[in-house]
Amino acid sequence: MTDEVTFRSQHKILRWSFLCLNVLILLSGIALISLSASSLVQRQEFKKGSDDKQKYLAEDDKYMVTLMNIVVAIAVSVLLIFLSLFGLRGAFGEKKCLISCYLVFVLLNLGFVIVGGIMVLRFSKITENSLKENISNYHHNKTSKMRVDIIRSKLNCCGIHAFYNLTYLQAEKETVTTSCCVPEHREACHEMLKGQTIQLWKWEEISQKIYTEGCLSEITKLSEPISEYILSFFVVFAVFDLAGLLLSVAMCCGV
Repeated sequence: MTDEVTFRSQHKILRWSFLCLNVLILLSGIALISLSASSLVQRQEFKKGSDDKQKYLAEDDKYMVTLMNIVVAIAVSVLLIFLSLFGLRGAFGEKKCLISCYLVFVLLNLGFVIVGGIMVLRFSKITENSLKENISNYHHNKTSKMRVDIIRSKLNCCGIHAFYNLTYLQAEKETVTTSCCVPEHREACHEMLKGQTIQLWKWEEISQKIYTEGCLSEITKLSEPISEYILSFFVVFAVFDLAGLLLSVAMCCGV
């Protein structure tokens, strides 16, 4: 009798844990869909905004990195919500088939989360790789040169990374051209670059004549925050899926 009471008590705790886990999965899925929808709206506002930088970032999303990340996040969120509703239905059901089906779905969902995370990571690198390729081909390809010059003029940046002092500037000296010049000091900047005397100038003077912001940080201002929070959610989802996997196995054995 005591063993039966203990078993029932443990089984009840297991079912409540399973229920709470699926409530968390449901809330997390809803939260990610809400944030994704908000990011989609923000992307549209960037396009319609009066700020030239924001408009350019939205219009220059050549590979639609932001949009693809949002679509992946929404797809995974929908699957999670479906999984959680199925889990809520089976949490207090006495049929083993319900929990067995949940076990299959949670394995599939874990696979989708892992694949989705890899896709977001790959999408996030597209802009960075494209920028690095264009800057490295700046002196050899007219298309690359034109693209880099436009990015610099629109976003007020110069190298791949920010120049904090002359050492950082020297590391990317070959990529510093007249398109890096601040319009107010264009003539002095042209003379400085033309004579290749940049190393003779003081950093305070150089930083007034050329843009010191890195183009990579500027061009990923729209996509990077979105990628970061999506990846954070995916890590949480993977933990939830693993917990759901363990609990559903335990419940299958106990039913």
